[in-house]
Amino acid sequence: MCKKLYIHWAKLFIALIFTFHAWAMDIDTQKQLYKLYGQDDAQGLECLLEEKKIDVNAIIDETQSLLMLAASLDAEKIGTCLLDRGADKNVRSSKGQSLMGIACSLNSLAFVKMLHARGVSLNATEKDDISPLEFAIRSYSLETADFLLENGASQSPLKVIINSNTKIHISSDTTARIMKHEYQFPLLHYAVFVNALRVCDLLCTKHAFDPNAIMPFTMLGSGNVVHVTPNDLAVMSANWRIAQLLQEKGANARSHYALMTVVLSYK
Repeated sequence: MCKKLYIHWAKLFIALIFTFHAWAMDIDTQKQLYKLYGQDDAQGLECLLEEKKIDVNAIIDETQSLLMLAASLDAEKIGTCLLDRGADKNVRSSKGQSLMGIACSLNSLAFVKMLHARGVSLNATEKDDISPLEFAIRSYSLETADFLLENGASQSPLKVIINSNTKIHISSDTTARIMKHEYQFPLLHYAVFVNALRVCDLLCTKHAFDPNAIMPFTMLGSGNVVHVTPNDLAVMSANWRIAQLLQEKGANARSHYALMTVVLSYK
């Protein structure tokens, strides 16, 4: 009985060793990979994968897969090579980020187009409900945001949470604090909120977003709900260049809250 149990555990241990070697990489191999990724050398990668018998879904530096690394380094040719060899396009980073999310946040337009062509959704959300378009806007990724909008990315309002550290400075020089509050920001309002000047220009000029559209906004401190335009939000947040841009695009220059300056802390 003991002998059979010993043989069973020995077989299990050997299987674990082979599994570990199939996924783990030595430092020299990692260095070769990073060099190939830096050059986006798909042919060189294929040779290395064959030579070292590396699985296409192998984990490098214990945190990310080969395909995830390609997205992080905007190595579009290598990404294509890995997908052709069967890499998992639904892989997530250790922080739960998707391939599309990483590519959009880095303005890796070629990688985004390649993933889209492979059927990866432009509306797949991250663990915090962050969409690829939100990543693109808050990273000021102009070309990527344009591509997403042109190819059917959702234009639904984006969730923003302003926390209790947010301060409001009113003309009377009083300061108020509130607990965190959740807002639903339309895309143009959101672009104003994250100070994405060129994205605001793109939304108004090419995609015909209305600079006079309104959204409900709970005033910090008083709790009163008002309706604000993107221009109102720009004035309230002291984003004067964006306010000027919006007025050039037809926004009402007279803000309802021009006497109030709000400093928003985006978390």
